[in-house]
Amino acid sequence: MPKLGCVSTRESASRLCLHDGSHAVWEPGLTVWLAPDFRVQRCKLPLLRRDLLDLGMDSAAIDALPVCRNATALYSTRAAALGALYVMEGSTLGGKMISSHLQGTAWCPQAGLRYFNPYGKETGRRWSETLRCLSEAPASASSAILLGAQQTFGLLQVWLTEV
Repeated sequence: MPKLGCVSTRESASRLCLHDGSHAVWEPGLTVWLAPDFRVQRCKLPLLRRDLLDLGMDSAAIDALPVCRNATALYSTRAAALGALYVMEGSTLGGKMISSHLQGTAWCPQAGLRYFNPYGKETGRRWSETLRCLSEAPASASSAILLGAQQTFGLLQVWLTEV
């Protein structure tokens, strides 16, 4: 694939593949801990997969992507799931900035940025809803939620850099 600006379409797709591998395990696990409407509104896996298709991957290649089996730890308890939710939803704030930055560069695909800005103008409202969900957890769960967030950062650091 040709290079566009400083990042190739293939390189962008390969980076998204790793995110797909963590979301493929983590998101289904949320069904146990979060209300269905809240969880469904935050599923990014369909967006990731549409981005990968837009960036030139076919469905068979997407279905064959490696998955982060260790991501099951991110929903082993409600507190772990809430900690992971904090990290994953917090990433949408940075994703909005990434998306804005890419749109101002030479390399910006016509499509393929859904994952980075999944909520568009609703990002602030969705973040507030996430914080409200977290605030409903008992105070006694705070340390476990924090540990869940730290474990999420650690798992993603390993998964996104070592695979």
